[in-house]
Amino acid sequence: MQDPSSYSFKLSNRAGTNIYSPYGDGPVSSGWQALPASHNTIAPNASLQFSWKGTAITINGYVNSTQGPPAYMLSLDGQPPTQEVVDEGRTKAEVLLSKTGLPLAYHTIVMSNIAGGNLTVKDLQLSISTGANRSVFLSVLLYKPGADMSRQHPMERQVNRRNH
Repeated sequence: MQDPSSYSFKLSNRAGTNIYSPYGDGPVSSGWQALPASHNTIAPNASLQFSWKGTAITINGYVNSTQGPPAYMLSLDGQPPTQEVVDEGRTKAEVLLSKTGLPLAYHTIVMSNIAGGNLTVKDLQLSISTGANRSVFLSVLLYKPGADMSRQHPMERQVNRRNH
């Protein structure tokens, strides 16, 4: 049973808030290729950037490598990138990344492909855990990179929920 103070939302790989660099649909060898149910790249340093307000994020997809173990680079909230190694031989959509227990705040994540990698992103799942006060934001707050996240988003509405 899901915790009544936790809410999850799933976004497709084609959500307008996903920033693919250097581009989101083109040759897979130099950027990202948009497929019906995923985005795929073999280009070193091709990245996905995503900003949101919440307490957790899961990114589903897979990565294979021709040079060493399957891995990608990850930066959360401006921290230096770290190499994330995943299980060998992923051939179907699985959890690439799961970050939980984050403070209820604005976050930015950057996931980058490495040399020899074949990185595929299927979807993103966001969670907001409101804790004991049962206060929740009705809309998931998504931001384009560079947006001023220090001010309240115009779509942000806070509602108090009561336990019955």
